[in-house]
Amino acid sequence: MLFLYILLLGLLTESVGYYVGFYSNHRNTFPIYNLYYLLSFTAYFFLFRSCTQNKIKKRVILGLFMSFIIFTLFNYIFTYSTILKYHLSSWMYGDICMIIIILTYFLDLFQGELILNVKNVLLFWVSIGNLLFFVGSLPVGVLSVYFNYNGIWDHTVLALNIIMHTCFIIGFLISKREYNIK
Repeated sequence: MLFLYILLLGLLTESVGYYVGFYSNHRNTFPIYNLYYLLSFTAYFFLFRSCTQNKIKKRVILGLFMSFIIFTLFNYIFTYSTILKYHLSSWMYGDICMIIIILTYFLDLFQGELILNVKNVLLFWVSIGNLLFFVGSLPVGVLSVYFNYNGIWDHTVLALNIIMHTCFIIGFLISKREYNIK
């Protein structure tokens, strides 16, 4: 159910971001996306923590979540001091944390009894889609700091979003109810 809220949050964010960016004279959508990244990363942290069985791995996920919140607050207070700028370093740190959390989830999943039916688990497909998105977007985000990327970011994120959401669709189509979270 939490994943459904994450999808709805993404839809709402993209709709509001499009409206603000396209129809208003003030085209700064950074506050919308900064808030979205904070909320979506938080929701994903709790989603993966709730689906991880191992107590040590749950603590690792919680530790990564706390470090993300501290890092984001530190960046907001000392580095950016405004929500009107894109908080790229917080987003990149969140990406790295999410990559580690997804790999932790995979370790937990593959060590458990669901290994034989992994293709039937929706969160497996969600994890694959997110992992591809985060691993693919991280280098482009890092390079965008140093180079004038003239739209490469937009095209890359669009392609990665298509790949990620295709994995979500595959998961919805082939997953089985008895293997999914309640």
